[in-house]
Parts: sequence; structure tokens; C-alpha cells
Amino acid sequence: MKKIWLVTKETFIRQTKGITFILSVLAPVIFIAIFFGVIFISQKLSGSDNQVDNAIVISKNYAPVVKDISNFEVKSEAAAKKALADEDIKGYVKVDVSKSGQISASWLGKEAMDSEDKANLMASLQKLQQSLNIQAAGLTAKQLKTLNQGVKFSEKISEHNGSAKEATQADLTAKQAKSIAANVFIWLTYFILLTYISTMAQEIATEKGSKIMEIIFSSMRGGDYFVGKVLGVLGVFLLHVLAYVALLGVAVIAGPKIEMFASFFRSNQELISQVMNNLLSWNLVLLLLSVILSIVIAAFCGALANRVEDLQKVLAPIMYLVIISLVAAPSLSRGDSMFAQVISCLPLFSGFILPGRIAEGVSGTPELVIATIVSVVTLALAIYFVRKAYPKLILQTDDGSIIKKIKRLRG
Repeated sequence: MKKIWLVTKETFIRQTKGITFILSVLAPVIFIAIFFGVIFISQKLSGSDNQVDNAIVISKNYAPVVKDISNFEVKSEAAAKKALADEDIKGYVKVDVSKSGQISASWLGKEAMDSEDKANLMASLQKLQQSLNIQAAGLTAKQLKTLNQGVKFSEKISEHNGSAKEATQADLTAKQAKSIAANVFIWLTYFILLTYISTMAQEIATEKGSKIMEIIFSSMRGGDYFVGKVLGVLGVFLLHVLAYVALLGVAVIAGPKIEMFASFFRSNQELISQVMNNLLSWNLVLLLLSVILSIVIAAFCGALANRVEDLQKVLAPIMYLVIISLVAAPSLSRGDSMFAQVISCLPLFSGFILPGRIAEGVSGTPELVIATIVSVVTLALAIYFVRKAYPKLILQTDDGSIIKKIKRLRG
């Protein structure tokens, strides 16, 4: 056990002491910081001049109705013409109300009115027109109430037991939180698997056929050395996750105190809280099992490679499997087909598909239990097989095909 611990420690230190590990942790954080920084700066620059693109000319009696239309400013006709001539605005709308209560609006500008601005303008003018029509019709209070009747809409959520309950804002927030957490898990699983599959395979392939391995195996069993390697890389993964948890904690604590994000955290406090709760769920266990299984398989692939240059070819099948899982996740996360249910319980696939199916409400605790059991059994078999095969493969120096090497293991 002491020798296994020494291999674990040496592998862990070698993988974490360099700048590569720090960059792998900080790269997503830097990317997100740059992304939000660009948005923040662009908003500051766009808002610094407080430029309003359009003017609206309307009688003072009706000005209060349109004064809050986005990207429009109420002006006199003379002021609007001057602003257009000075190119301070793109154009202006002149609104007239006839004696019969008919509203007419005409646009004059250097170019056609922006479609979004036009939609906002027409929505406000339509409300004003409706108000004028009601006044002209001389409706009674009862008739006015009848005219203003709207559509009643109710929303219910079907439970697993067949009953239905009225949907509330809390239900909508909970569903949104589950969906966000599921997407985080899908992409987190994808990037982590790709990272640690390459890390483990590279770790093994660099030692393939070296004289030092013969010396090491003379003092300890090859299977124990393999276990130490796996535990070392697994320790790097756990440190990686802890770093993200710490950064996430800092973001949640410091975010509300930063002016740029304060309003977002205030308005989405409940959603953020539920997303955090959903992230700290059983899906983490599936992620851990997927990572350990992928590390074991990657170690086997690394031992199969003739040289480091051939590593990508050997890793291609498992890499394609990870990519296919990512691509298939959105479609298999919905629906209740037998195929989707079976695939979602398979090792590696479960980490991509089950979080989404749980968020959609088509899977629950039974599927999680089945997926966990299947993953644990598969992992145990993989460790048993690779632990036996590793010492034989790592000392092979011939350039035989992968199939021949696997057949040789059976001998």
C-alpha cells in the first residue's frame, strides 16, 4: 500500500506543479471574464452617449402616452427637423389625431425605421387608438368591462402518479434551475472527460517500453503501479473540481457586491440558489464514476499505443464516444422511448443524458440507481481487466497491431 501511495503522490505532484494545470483551471474562468467584460464595456460605451435614434412629434395632450417608448424622444416639429438635419437622429415620426379620433403617423428619416422601434411605436399608438375608440363609442361601464375581457389561461403540471397540480412561478423557477444545472453538467462532463482521457493516456504512453519500468516492476507489482497512476490522476481531477467549487463560491459571495452584477443577483436570487442545489446532486456521483472509468480506459489505450505519436489513433474510439454522447444528449434527454431509457443508464452516456432527463421530468430516482449500479459494476470489471493487462502491455516494445496485442493478452 505504501508503494501505491508513493506512485500516487509522484503522479499527482508531476501533474499539478506545472503551469499547465493552473492554466487548465483558469482558462474557462478567464474566458468567461473576457466574455462578460466585453459585454460590460460595450454596454458602457453604448450607454455613455445616451443617444436616442428617433424623435416623435405629437400633440401635448397625447405626449404622456408615448414619452416612455424606447429609443424615441418627444420633440416639437421644428426641433425634430433640426435634429434630423444635424444628423443627431435617424428620423422622426409625426403623429396626428383627427377630429373623428383617427390616429395617423408618418415617418421621415435618412433610412427606413428600425423594425424593433417600429413595433414599439405601433404598440403604443394602438393602445392610444383603442382608448380613443372607446371614448368615441360612449360605452357604459358594463360594456367597457365586457370589451376589456381577456383570455383566461391555466397551466397544470402532470405528476408521476398521474395527478395534476396548478403550475406556479416556483415550479417554473425550479424547472429552469434544473435545466441550467443539467446543461452545466453536460458541458462539464464533456470537457473534463476530454481533458483527463488525454492526461491519463499521455501519462502511461510516455513510460511505455522504457527501462525504468522494468526496474519499477522488479520492486512492485505492475497492477499496483497502475492503481497508483489512476489514483494520482483522480486526485488531480478532484483538485480541479475543488478549485471550481471555490471559484463558484467566490462568485456567489462577491457577485452581489459588484455593481456590474448586483442587479442580476438580486433579481435571480432564488434561481441561483436552486441551480446551486441542483449542481450538488447525485449527478456528481455519475460524473465521478464517468471520470474514473474514462481514466481506466485511457490508461489501457495508453498502454496499447506503440509510441506517443500513435496515441490519438488509439484514443479515437473513446473520444468519438464522448463527442457522440454530447451531440445525442439534447434529443435523448426528452421523450420516454425505451431506447432513450436504456442509453441513459449506460456508463459514460449516463453522465450526459440523465441530468437532462431528470430536468425534463422523464426520469427519476430508479434510473439514477440503475445507472449508478451499472457504472459501478462496469468500473469494477474495467479495473480488474486493465490491472491484469497493464503490466504485460507496458513492457511490450514491438510495433504489432492493437488487435494482436489484445489477442496476446488472452494467451
